[in-house]
Amino acid sequence: MDENVIRKGIPRLPLMAAKVLYMRCKGGDETTLDQIAEDLDETINVINYHVRTIRLLLHIDSITDVDEQVCAIFTEVAGEEPDWNNWPPQTEEETVFTENGESEEPLEEPIISAQPGRRRPISRFLLPAVLVVAFLAVIAFFFDDIINAIAPPSTEPTVAGIDSPTPVDIEETEIPEVVVAPPTDTDTPTPSITPSPTNTSTPTLTPTNTDTATPTNTPTATITPTATITPTATATPTETPTPTNTPTLTPTPSNTPTNTPTFTPTPPVLELGETIADDRVSFTLTDVLYEPNVGSVTRFPYIVSFRFSFSNLTGSDIFLQILPGYFTAVDNEGREFACGIFRYPYFLGEISEQIGPQGSMNFDIPCGADERIRPTTEWFELRVEEFTSLPVHTWFVEIPR
Repeated sequence: MDENVIRKGIPRLPLMAAKVLYMRCKGGDETTLDQIAEDLDETINVINYHVRTIRLLLHIDSITDVDEQVCAIFTEVAGEEPDWNNWPPQTEEETVFTENGESEEPLEEPIISAQPGRRRPISRFLLPAVLVVAFLAVIAFFFDDIINAIAPPSTEPTVAGIDSPTPVDIEETEIPEVVVAPPTDTDTPTPSITPSPTNTSTPTLTPTNTDTATPTNTPTATITPTATITPTATATPTETPTPTNTPTLTPTPSNTPTNTPTFTPTPPVLELGETIADDRVSFTLTDVLYEPNVGSVTRFPYIVSFRFSFSNLTGSDIFLQILPGYFTAVDNEGREFACGIFRYPYFLGEISEQIGPQGSMNFDIPCGADERIRPTTEWFELRVEEFTSLPVHTWFVEIPR
């Protein structure tokens, strides 16, 4: 770990995170997060949030990495008994030099997600963006007034002595009815065409100017729709066939069907401490945790977590691949819970690793995020799909009351 990073990160710690680090240094490795939460009268979720802040600012992997070196720097920066009323302590910024003697930029504070219940500070880019959007909204609202002020609308010029033409109503042209002749009983259809009456309308547009001249415009429009449909069809059946032979089919059973029972193998059901194995691998349920708080920084409790040990029994390497979809938890009330994969100290999207000869791996399968055990819940089943060379199987555990 980098001493300069720790020395600069300690004054940047929030007050509650500094208290957590102080109590950890004061109590040593035997001090747990639950004890710190009880002493500070906070929940374990709040303590885990501040532990994450300590890890990000001091660039350490876990709270277990807080050793004598970190505690000595904390005492040097904050004192044996820190003055919490005047936190953070006033320290002089030190310049970090590289191997070439050039100074580096000051350590930037990492971005830390807002604590639950507290408002996230407004970004420095948000205010200019809001001002620009407000300015554009004002421009859009008064756009027509601005355009009219710059270039007022012009009116069309008129010629003296010429009046605008008077609109003329054009009568609607009546469409003659379509005449359909009834079919005739003749062998040969005879098409016929019947002319329809013609309706001619002549609208007249006559603008008048009494001062100079009298122009006359007489358009003529003629519409002559003509349609005559005379379908003629004759169908005369002349002969109706009469069946004379009636075939008779008499089924003769040759085989008598018999019911053949279908056997569906039941997956093996195992309990805590038992092992399912073959000549290659073994899979053992070593422990079960009810409503655990899995991980050191997560705030999402699970209803149940199964802890397994997987072993390679061969003399060569094997490739192990496990996905969260291989596991499904069910309780006695029929509720199903999705599961994940946790391998300390991280949640994993999958496990894809080589395991050496006679090697083993331990991991947890937590199920039912943000769920709680009901008073009527009596047991859980963990259904495991087929993976490696192991078959489909089920683990059964009863909740101790």
